[in-house]
Amino acid sequence: MSDCERAAERLVDHLDGALERDERAWMDAHLASCEDCGAAAASYRAMRAAYREVEPAEVRAELAASVVACAREEAHRSATAVPGATRSPRFARRVAIAAGVLALVGLAFFAQRGRDAADVAALLRAGDALRAAGDTGGAIGAYEDALRHAEGETLATARHRLGDALAATGLHEDALEQYALVAEEHPNYARRVDVLMSKGAAEQALGHVDEARRTYATCAAEFPESAATAARRIRAVADEQVLQALGYLGE
Repeated sequence: MSDCERAAERLVDHLDGALERDERAWMDAHLASCEDCGAAAASYRAMRAAYREVEPAEVRAELAASVVACAREEAHRSATAVPGATRSPRFARRVAIAAGVLALVGLAFFAQRGRDAADVAALLRAGDALRAAGDTGGAIGAYEDALRHAEGETLATARHRLGDALAATGLHEDALEQYALVAEEHPNYARRVDVLMSKGAAEQALGHVDEARRTYATCAAEFPESAATAARRIRAVADEQVLQALGYLGE
């Protein structure tokens, strides 16, 4: 995975402030040094600001149909790209802009039925755009809709993104359910390290300290590059247990 692909996968989380300190520092440095990725981030920020100013409106049926057709065409091109080819940041930026249009007519888009595999990709993009625009509730709806049609690696991706959106709204129990499904049913998922970290964070937020410690330890064992972050989180879990014990003694 190239640096630009890594940045593209983490951009929404970065804008939401959901990345770990080390990952956030890497993103800041990359966005500052890469003109294309920096422009993509600026586009997302502008889209978020513009989305907040949009008043709810009825969407004509012909416009909704046109948007769905364009989304299907874009998703099909993405799905049939040359294997192994690296997408440029400019391509990612065009996708982000297209997803922004989907976000603005999301209600009409989600009302469409009879989707195929290409539509799942479009739904995921729409969810990303909604989340980037600050509409986490809308993003959750998009990801849930994608879940009903996804399979394989795409299903793992939909569950992962849904879990992140749920966690961002404080629904840690629901988020944990999605992370656990990915960890158990998709052991070869490309972003497994992120899922395990997020699963541990959800467990920690729910007070399941023993489970969180085991999850972080599993992550460190499977992905040595995450060992420092996992160790830091394990120490945080231990500190929480000490504080809990002191609280019990104080009672």
